[in-house]
Amino acid sequence: MNRFQRVRSFFTGVVMILASLLLLLTSEENYRLITVFLAVVLIVKGLNALLYYFSMARYAVGGKAALFFAVFLLDFGAFTLTIADESELAIFLYLMGWYAFSGLVSILRALEAKRYKGSWKMNMAHGIGCVLIAVLCVLSIHNIYVLVYIYCGGLIYSACIRIAAAFRRTEIVFIQ
Repeated sequence: MNRFQRVRSFFTGVVMILASLLLLLTSEENYRLITVFLAVVLIVKGLNALLYYFSMARYAVGGKAALFFAVFLLDFGAFTLTIADESELAIFLYLMGWYAFSGLVSILRALEAKRYKGSWKMNMAHGIGCVLIAVLCVLSIHNIYVLVYIYCGGLIYSACIRIAAAFRRTEIVFIQ
């Protein structure tokens, strides 16, 4: 991670903490605000991936996969905007699936890094944390206020992991 990426990661973590605190302090319609926030994040990530495809990955190996990923993120963001006014159960299931999938991917990455003697502890901690948040979503499926606290707690947790990763030393291979 270069210096610009470290600074960007740190400030992204700070913005995530401020956004979660704002969500905790606002009105009782937070679950709709959470869905709109998730949709906007997905659409922005989809647009960034689409920009990456058109600027660099169009003629590269695996460029079609980058295009499909960008379109998938855009579609998922649009789908999230459509369920913003639906029942809280759909939002619970959506949030639980998001954290479960993210946690599973992080755990699998950590196991692969451990197998190849890389740094794996941070990914494993993040994966276990995400899976625990998904389990909390399942246990408190009928309380909408708990959804807000779970989401804000998960957002603060992810922000702290991002800030810690900004200060972590990275392994660099120097060729002399």
